[in-house]
Amino acid sequence: MLSQFHLARGERHDAGLQLTNIGLTHLYEGRYSEGAEASLASSRLFACLGETERAAQAQQNRGLCLWGVGRLPEALRIFTRAVAQVSPVAFPSAYVAALNNTALANYALGNFDESLRWHDRALQFASEIQRPRSEAQSLYGLGVTYNALGDRERARQYLERAVAIRTVALDGRGRMATLRALATVYAEQGRLAGAIAADRDAAALAIAPSAAARIGIQSAIRSDAAGHRDEAVREVDGPLAPGTVSDPLIRAEALLERAVLLREAGDHAGAPRDLAAATPRLRETGGLGGEFAAAIEAARDLRALGREAEALVAIEHALSMESAIRLQSANPELRMQLQAPLRPAYDLKLDLLWERRERERRAGHLDEVRRLATVAFDCADASRAQTFAEVAAQR
Repeated sequence: MLSQFHLARGERHDAGLQLTNIGLTHLYEGRYSEGAEASLASSRLFACLGETERAAQAQQNRGLCLWGVGRLPEALRIFTRAVAQVSPVAFPSAYVAALNNTALANYALGNFDESLRWHDRALQFASEIQRPRSEAQSLYGLGVTYNALGDRERARQYLERAVAIRTVALDGRGRMATLRALATVYAEQGRLAGAIAADRDAAALAIAPSAAARIGIQSAIRSDAAGHRDEAVREVDGPLAPGTVSDPLIRAEALLERAVLLREAGDHAGAPRDLAAATPRLRETGGLGGEFAAAIEAARDLRALGREAEALVAIEHALSMESAIRLQSANPELRMQLQAPLRPAYDLKLDLLWERRERERRAGHLDEVRRLATVAFDCADASRAQTFAEVAAQR
């Protein structure tokens, strides 16, 4: 390893730089545990050399890696400590990074009021010291936080301001993340053409094949919603082509979306086949989000085959994961995407209950009709109550 070569020569500064780069590479490629280890070693080296700013930045990189493996409270402590330890006068770049990281960690933990407060503080400081890259990060954070609070219009405005600042030359990776978040907001507002355009712009900036594939899958969903099914099929077939993407989870996500497209096209043999191939991998490595998505599509397939009772069991299994789904994911744009299917899941359950109620009514089973009406009311009220509880908690 190059860092060991520098250490053997007594070049501790150069070794620290190499470890910082190694940590960042691991972070960007999703190898968070390795990234945390390299960043910790880098931070210790720079601390011994008295290079406060580099040590603080390496610690923040470590916090981002810990965030990636779900150790959010620990990451938040690292970022908050950096705000207190780094001088805004001597090391303004490290200081504003600590402000933004603290804000986003609070966002990931559901502390939305705190997130807005920290991002406002970071935005003001970034503007004062004329750091457009940091200013754009603050705007991005405000956008994803307002989206989580349900204020889509304000979220869109902040994200569009961030995209305007985040040119490819200034921050290509940050621009890609902002475009992905903006695509989600556009889609939720019904601006499908804007969402598709944002997805494609983001995909063009993706360096890692896995990132490009995930963006392509999201774009396929928007294309299908906009009525461009042939384009959606081409986008979702990309990650499934031989020699393109090796990550089994991404291939499973592509299979899941292709199952949706096949079902909508009336292929009731191909859709269950793709879903059956995707489900085990989604359960193993996709977390609750993957298992939830697979259960939803299983319910839809069963409904299309006329097996409503089994479909109702599948959708109830999916909704049993609701609370965890609402809080899952430390990644801002992924978190926005994870929560999007919850409302359609409730709608599907209500549709199934209504269809069953109508059959029972036609058969004259009035007691069962009343029972099903009560179950449907409870289902609708449960979704509304959960939303009100979250709003109350934030207030």
